[in-house]
Amino acid sequence: MAKADTDDTPLEQALEPDWREGISLEVHWSSSVNRSWSGRDQRQRKWEEPQLKMTYRRSGLTATQARARILSLRTEARQPIKCPWWPDGVPLQSNMPSVTAASLDQNPVHNWDGIDLVWIWDRDNGGEFRDLTLVSGRDLTFSGTGTQYNAGAIVFPCRLCVRQLSDRQVEPINIATGTEQVSYKTL
Repeated sequence: MAKADTDDTPLEQALEPDWREGISLEVHWSSSVNRSWSGRDQRQRKWEEPQLKMTYRRSGLTATQARARILSLRTEARQPIKCPWWPDGVPLQSNMPSVTAASLDQNPVHNWDGIDLVWIWDRDNGGEFRDLTLVSGRDLTFSGTGTQYNAGAIVFPCRLCVRQLSDRQVEPINIATGTEQVSYKTL
């Protein structure tokens, strides 16, 4: 599922992984190497936060869906994307008391500061993007309207990323097998 806004607004995209195949995560610290007057090398981080890379495979695409995905890759490669960060999903502790409030089963493992969009999913209702206005420990506040999810629904923070298309990856989408290799890197 993808929702495009204007050219300067990130694309919202939820390409769910084939959970049986797992997700690969990488952490990248960009640094520069400087040489001091004494001739010794010193390494200095360029960012306070590391860049994260998430790679996984999707399956079950029909030939029509696969062809549509191939056509959308060119746009995705040139545009920032907000996508669910699948490994950071946290279940809801209880039924949502309203469409604008929810409590997580536990505090998020990773920092959710700066997260303004989430993907909520459960087996009965499917998934949807929700605008997040406040995170206070396990308590979340949303704006707008949407589905009122039950306990156990999973909330995934959406991170600002770019779609990584490897030079070696000639065909990220295989029409014959209905699979897609997906790779995102945080900005």
